[in-house]
Amino acid sequence: MKSFAHDIGRIFQPIYDLLGRILAFFYGIIPNYAVAIALLTVVIMGVLTPFTIKSTKSMIAMQKLQPELKKLQQKYKGPENRQLLNEEMMKLYKEEGVNPLGGCLPMLLQTPFLIMLYGVIKGLANKVLVHASWSRCRDTSPPVPRCTTISCGPVVRSSPSAWTST
Repeated sequence: MKSFAHDIGRIFQPIYDLLGRILAFFYGIIPNYAVAIALLTVVIMGVLTPFTIKSTKSMIAMQKLQPELKKLQQKYKGPENRQLLNEEMMKLYKEEGVNPLGGCLPMLLQTPFLIMLYGVIKGLANKVLVHASWSRCRDTSPPVPRCTTISCGPVVRSSPSAWTST
């Protein structure tokens, strides 16, 4: 399984790198991660729009055929007529010029791009959060009393007011 995932990762690595470079380009123009992510999303959706349109048209065509498909299913009921039903359905699809896989195939093509968009944004978020945690955060916790000798003896609890230095 690890080898398969590694091979798939190698296949999509150039696209992942391209998305990262586009994001860096937008960040270089407008140094705001939210705007850069929004622009990258617009670009990706613009690229995937033709697939979405094709998928939607195919789904609408399949919806229009549903009443005729129901009639065929009623006409060829039972397991003994399964072959005839399939032949009639294929004939109907061919007559109407509809591809039964036309609705889901474009969506399957979009899936890797959306997963990679998620990966780019996740990597960016990790980078931003790590940078923010080291550059903007101060240690505001009260000082913790420490034992100065090797043997501390019994643990003595003190109130938080004793922790603050005057």
